[in-house]
Amino acid sequence: MEFHAFYLFFSTKNTQDTFNNLVAKSGKRLDPGSREALYEEFKAQKAMKDLEKELDNLNK
Repeated sequence: MEFHAFYLFFSTKNTQDTFNNLVAKSGKRLDPGSREALYEEFKAQKAMKDLEKELDNLNK
């Protein structure tokens, strides 16, 4: 269980860093509410892509 918690911590940190970098590079200013909503959508999309990748690996 410790490994999973460790992985989730770094996975979340990496996701947040990636999101922050993308927003910074976009040059757009977001109010805090919009930023949070966009981040939640970003995480959901990333989770779907990660799940699809894992399913593909299982089907090989």
